[in-house]
Amino acid sequence: MSEGVARDREEAEAKAKRIERWRQTGQIFESTPDLRWLFIEFALANGGELDWLDKDRLTDLVAEPIWGSLWSDRSYCDALMEQGAIFVENSKFHCTTLRDFFVLRLVSCLRKAIRDYEPKRKKLVWHLAALAAVVALFMYSAWLGGALAALYLLSEAGKSRSHHTWQSQKLAVESAENLIRLGGFDEIEIIRMLEAIQQGGAPVPSVLYALLRLPRRNVEHEVSRAYNALDDEEKKALWTQWQAFLDLMLKNDDGDAARKLREIEDNECANIFTPIRAALDKVSLHFLDDKTVRFISKDKAAHRLGYEIDIKHDGLRHYLYVRCEKMGEGKYRYPMCICVPESECKWLWFSVGEESKATDVISALLNRYRQKRALDIRDVESVLANAEG
Repeated sequence: MSEGVARDREEAEAKAKRIERWRQTGQIFESTPDLRWLFIEFALANGGELDWLDKDRLTDLVAEPIWGSLWSDRSYCDALMEQGAIFVENSKFHCTTLRDFFVLRLVSCLRKAIRDYEPKRKKLVWHLAALAAVVALFMYSAWLGGALAALYLLSEAGKSRSHHTWQSQKLAVESAENLIRLGGFDEIEIIRMLEAIQQGGAPVPSVLYALLRLPRRNVEHEVSRAYNALDDEEKKALWTQWQAFLDLMLKNDDGDAARKLREIEDNECANIFTPIRAALDKVSLHFLDDKTVRFISKDKAAHRLGYEIDIKHDGLRHYLYVRCEKMGEGKYRYPMCICVPESECKWLWFSVGEESKATDVISALLNRYRQKRALDIRDVESVLANAEG
């Protein structure tokens, strides 16, 4: 990949993530009534119009963790702790809904951290080797064999305790997460559960305790009286501000970034697929006079990412198809579909570097067809067995 294409790809991916951040942030604000009332409270406190500093800080409290989640779990958890600490220190933003936004996601991060640190158990072969060593040493010296056996048992007991502790932590944090997700939980109970988890060595962030010790606050209950006292024009002005606030996030882009990213990925796939396309174009030259075999994807402009071969003979249809497919960041593969009459389609997957293997399978099937003027599932299995061999 050229430096310019790589740079364009990075820019398109970053822009797509920025758009996704604002879309998810807008959806949270739109679906959370207490955040709407918090917005109205700030606007009323500022003479009917939200101060831009309050607007930016309120937005960042939700948007920054989402931004981190689009890059990595570590960035997500770090952003949650940072914004959670800012939330704790700024009492004007306090409300139960926003507090629970941080609490639930921080506990979810804790659950993932505990899950990822599961103590690794030794494989059976290791235990057999240890047992063989104990027996051999015991035959040489009963005292040395007994000492080694005792050390082995002590080691395994310690590992068993570690795994039991990990399992207890995992179950406890999952239970805490479920209680928080249901809402209306007892903060003291959750704090005790987290303290027990922390005593087992889990990294419970201090900001989580600080969040749970904040008093509950229902913003709607406090603000609705002042809001109801407004006349219709003032209420309409507030709702117009709120809708503009949402639209700025939910309508952040018209889709150009996503289209550009897809275009870049399609170009990469097309370039990676070039060896298979070139090989199958050569195979097609041997079937120029055979009207029953159509190499549909010879038109590169219309079929850039795949190659399709259609065979029709005596009313029966055979179908061969292979394409390039993106699996993840910088990873691709070649799915292949083989359909023959009276059988279910068979799917194969080839890795990058197995281009010749993929084209050899299709070439072998086409040669079988040319010899027999038909293909069945036995031909497919035979060709695949030869390819594996």
